Amino acid sequence: MVGKVEPSHVDFAAALLKRLPDALSAQLRDPVGAASAIVSLRLAGKDSVEAEQLAALRAQGHEKFADRAKEIAPLVRRLGPAFALPLIELALPAVKAAGAEEGNRLIAALQAVLGADRRVSLRAFIVLTLVRARLGATGNAPPVKYRTLAEVGPEALQLLALVAHSGRKPGDAPERDAEVDQAFRAGAEILSMANVSLPAKATLTLDGVAASLEKLKCVAPMPKGLLIQACFAAITADGTIRLVEAELMRTISAVLDCPLPRLLETIDPFTLAA
Repeated sequence: MVGKVEPSHVDFAAALLKRLPDALSAQLRDPVGAASAIVSLRLAGKDSVEAEQLAALRAQGHEKFADRAKEIAPLVRRLGPAFALPLIELALPAVKAAGAEEGNRLIAALQAVLGADRRVSLRAFIVLTLVRARLGATGNAPPVKYRTLAEVGPEALQLLALVAHSGRKPGDAPERDAEVDQAFRAGAEILSMANVSLPAKATLTLDGVAASLEKLKCVAPMPKGLLIQACFAAITADGTIRLVEAELMRTISAVLDCPLPRLLETIDPFTLAA
């Protein structure tokens, strides 16, 4: 599917564009407005926390982003969480067209917002990681340093563990832990690592996963594809794809520069479980 645009992709993109309010569409054509729309995705919505986030932006010299993001945030929230990643994809072309300096400002602004937040959530990690991947894309594949997944086994398993744990919602009953373990094992079998144990969620850090992804970028294409298959097996092990699971898969695919399974490539995010 690399480089191939099919009618279903075009129809899906058109449907997404129709859902955008005119005021938000206009913002996405302007570099500052587009970057601010992405920043607005991470504003808390809770007055006290959001005030701290906006103050952090202003303190680091991002007054333009702070003012515009506050203005845009109500429009973005009305779209709902399913629109987060499509909105990023629609906004980034204007940011990239403005040059590397504007892209660096966006990343710095996102880091300022996340630093002022109460915690760095998985969704916050997804937004920052996807933006970094898209802005850093050069069209050139990274140099291959690892020919097999065995050479990066710990990193591959850490990523698979994060994917497996992403299927668990806060407040889920303890019985759900067995399903998380099942998801991990479904992926581990594809990697021929069926005898490994699921790392505890407490041992996973988002900084650690980010470092693992950087290393996994340098794996040869075929093993990368196998890793994507393993992650896909994990998120589908319970028969349900949650929105955050699909977002995480899209982000992993972007960082590794590896095509998604067809189902995830064409699925409408509005149909996914919360």
